[in-house]
Formats: sequence, structure tokens, C-alpha cells
Amino acid sequence: MDTGTGFKVVIYNAKKERTAAKPLSLQNADVPVNTDLVLSQLPLLDRVKEQSNLPMTEVATQNNSVAGLIERHQVTHLQCTPSMAGLLIADTATRAAMKQLRQMMVGGEALTEALALQLQQIVAGQVHNMYGPTETAIWSATHTLTQVNGIVPVGRPIANTELYILDRNGQPVPVGVAGELLIGGEGVTRGYLNRPELTQERFIPHPLSQNPADRLYRTGDLVRYRRDGNVEFLGRIDFQVKVRGYRIELGEIETILSRHEAVREAAIVVREDVPGDKRLVAYVLPQPGQQPANSQLREYLLARLPEYMVPSNFVVLEAFPSRQTIRSIARHYLRQ
Repeated sequence: MDTGTGFKVVIYNAKKERTAAKPLSLQNADVPVNTDLVLSQLPLLDRVKEQSNLPMTEVATQNNSVAGLIERHQVTHLQCTPSMAGLLIADTATRAAMKQLRQMMVGGEALTEALALQLQQIVAGQVHNMYGPTETAIWSATHTLTQVNGIVPVGRPIANTELYILDRNGQPVPVGVAGELLIGGEGVTRGYLNRPELTQERFIPHPLSQNPADRLYRTGDLVRYRRDGNVEFLGRIDFQVKVRGYRIELGEIETILSRHEAVREAAIVVREDVPGDKRLVAYVLPQPGQQPANSQLREYLLARLPEYMVPSNFVVLEAFPSRQTIRSIARHYLRQ
């Protein structure tokens, strides 16, 4: 299965291996199981496949927009990324059609407070924030939105899954303290295909398991426990920088800045236009119709963060495709 980073992970099922007469052959690079065999066990998905491959003459006479599909098939469950959800609710017809949803699941990216509030107002049923990397079979934790106020939690582990938040020394952190999230349980995959060195780095022996084959997956995600036991996603461990002697988590600044009423998305980078003079710069995508001033955003952050974590400059962008894209562009190109 593709992780989205160019690596493939190997999905392993111990029960299948014990009962199978011989291992299944590799059918393609992404899913090492025969498609027909999979769909034979998933009749609803097989039905979706059939309906998605209708004759072109029939397709041409139907409204195949998202809104049209929701209404025609009386869709009750919808899953997508937050970026896609933002695009869907921007369309008037789709926004109206989504009112009939009983369950909406969003995941794959951080769910902002602003988008969560919008989805709650539109969807008549429940909205779930889903979290989990490909390396742990996609979903590892979930949170059903109730009262949204601040960071939207990724929730608690699903069945047969364990979440651990550890510090740099591999020790558990107390409530409210940020640390790296490690995932254990039945969903943890065997590792990366043909990448033994990366597998050894990211899939470490499970210190609490009596089975020597069990592993914990190091997500690289910076999280913390809330007092109610839910987990909050703060950013990435590899987005940690050091500016003027202070160690700073860029993801933490992004999360707080994204909560501003005039901000839709934000990415923080370190620029060094003058050798030896590192500064934080914020790239911001505003909410529709908003044009926040630098002073306004700076005052907002100063009320919530130490001064050394407040960017020295704010750049308002007209548009960018997704949070992941703005991070990639800002960190790898804008600072050059």
C-alpha cells in the first residue's frame, strides 16, 4: 500500500497466514491482493464499483456531480479529506445535499476548528475526525465532534490499537505535555517494502509486549493528551526548529494561528535572509472576504504564545490547494 511519500508498506495478517495454503501473489504495486478476491468479501464496495462503471450512454443522461450522486443514491455516509470537505461546502448544491448525511468522516489532514464548526452546521448527523497513517492500516483513532472550541482532537484509539505519547528519551509524558505519538496493536504493518533501514528506524520493538515480533510505529507526529483522555494533534516532530536559542514547534504556532476567525490555513517557516539572523514568517490563507492585518495577527498570537514564538512577518496568500501543499511550498521554496 502506498504511503503517499513514495514508499510502500507491507500489510500483514497473522490469522490469514496461519490458515492460507500458500501466500497470495503480488497483483500490483499498491494492493498485494487480488481485486476480485477483496471485492468478494466487500459486497457494498463491489456494488459501488459496478455503479461507477456504467455505460457512457447511461452516464451522459445523469447528474454525476457530487450533489447529484448524494441525492440520487440517498447517500448517508461520506468520507473525505478536510481539504475536499472545504471544496464541497463551497458549492451551494453540494452543501444542500450534505444536509442529509448521517455520518461524515474526515481525515488525512488536520481538521481546523473553523472547518469543523462549518461541517457541524451543515451535516445533520455526526461528524468524525479520523486519524491514522498508512503504516498502521489507515485509521488508528477517531473523535466524534461535539462542542468545538479550539484544537479538534484526533480522539482515542480504535479497537485493538494502542497510543503512546513519549518524550525524547522514550518516556511517557504527562497530560498537557507534547511528545511523539507511537502506535501499537493489530493495525501496525510489517514495515516498508525493500527499505529495511527505514523500517528499523520507524518500526521499533514494543517494550510492553511479550511477543518479540510486536512493533510500535513512530509516527513523527507531535501530540498531547487532554485532561479528558483525548489526544490533540499539534504538528510534526520534524517541524521543530531552533531560533535565537529557543526550540520551537512550528506546528503549534500553525495550529493556534489557524484558529483566528480571519484565517483559513497557515504555515510557519524559518527564513534566514541575513546570515545568522533566523526569523519566523507566517504564510496565511484568509477566510473568504477577510484580509487580516499583520498587527491583528501578531496581537492574537502574543495573547496566546511567548513572544519568541510569534512570527516577525505575516504574508497573506490569495490561494493554495491544501495545507500539505502550502507547507511543502513554504518550507522548501519560499525560504530559498
